[in-house]
Amino acid sequence: MPLFVLSPASLAHSAFFAGYYTFLSGNVAYQRANTGVTDASKDVPEGSSLRRAVRAHANFVEYTPLTFLLLFLAELNGAPTKYVHAAYFTLFVSRVASSVGLLLGNKYQAARASGFIGTLVVLAGSGLYNVRSIY
Repeated sequence: MPLFVLSPASLAHSAFFAGYYTFLSGNVAYQRANTGVTDASKDVPEGSSLRRAVRAHANFVEYTPLTFLLLFLAELNGAPTKYVHAAYFTLFVSRVASSVGLLLGNKYQAARASGFIGTLVVLAGSGLYNVRSIY
């Protein structure tokens, strides 16, 4: 039996995360082409659309891979699939909310904050589940 059958929730949700990561990457490329700035570390004004796009992309990369890995390990070690699906859904919605808050500016700070909190809840919850699974 192939290994991927052991992790149906991870397999199902991986496409959504890959698609959203591709969107964020494409947005950075678009903003760079639009502004003519190829190196975002040089003279990019705070609050500019390029700076926000780079931050949204980087923020996704900071939290998503580790949380995804922890959920995958929890699923492989017997976490109920419906809860893993719920955790992936929560993580995805949280990451989208966080990036919306970053991309659209100060008016959407509540989305950014709720996305961050949702991400931390899933990150901590999956980590604690994995530790509990050992003992």
